[in-house]
Amino acid sequence: SVSVQSKYGSLNRDDVMQELRVVLNSGYDSHSLQRHPHLVLLDPTFYHAKMKVVMAKWVLLWLYQRFVGMCAVREETLLRYLTIDDVEAIRDEVENGLLPD
Repeated sequence: SVSVQSKYGSLNRDDVMQELRVVLNSGYDSHSLQRHPHLVLLDPTFYHAKMKVVMAKWVLLWLYQRFVGMCAVREETLLRYLTIDDVEAIRDEVENGLLPD
């Protein structure tokens, strides 16, 4: 089990992958997602209600592993930034937390 733990946060890759598997299977079962010929979102409401937060966690893991700067933004704030429609509401908090090297 690989964890990203440091100044960046503590999301666990295996846990996020398991959440994603559960959400994808739920989407296939409810016909909100299509499996073939490739993954296709059929119901945007499903994405916003069930999938968006899990995808944001996966994106955040990717960013944690590849971002070269310092970040003093709380994980909850970053997840919120990745999932809300009005990012202007928290833009300053995020930008001010991106520290110079």
